[in-house]
Amino acid sequence: MVSELASLVLFMRSVIGRGDTVIIEEPEAHLHPAAQTEMAKALTRLVRGGVRVIVTTHSDWLLQEIGNAMREGELAERAGETLPAHALRPNDVGVWLFKRGGAGAGSSIQKRPFDLVEGVEPPDYEDVAEQLYIRSADLQNSLEEVPARRSRRS
Repeated sequence: MVSELASLVLFMRSVIGRGDTVIIEEPEAHLHPAAQTEMAKALTRLVRGGVRVIVTTHSDWLLQEIGNAMREGELAERAGETLPAHALRPNDVGVWLFKRGGAGAGSSIQKRPFDLVEGVEPPDYEDVAEQLYIRSADLQNSLEEVPARRSRRS
């Protein structure tokens, strides 16, 4: 993780400047979920500093934190306050979902609108988490219903 992140942090701190464009493929790779949210905050600061940031991601945590930055920006604007350094205006961010088509069909690209409640993450991300939770709960219930066998080695 450190070797993956160190070069990116160094690059972000010393090379990138206002008006630059940076493209980062899956910045969440090899990062703990908490570090993924910190990465989202760092990307937010870059955007606030005038850098155009293009990111590909599969990280629900990264997208949720970007959504939080957008909510915080919306809240500051509604209150007539100065935008905090880690907040974004919803129009500062564009999110597109690339979906593979069926057999022989092309892919589709859908713009994900920002929603104050739903954020920007694709809805099927929550579906995966819910399915994992349901499966885990079902297995746990089954384990509680079936007594453990005694080992045949005695």
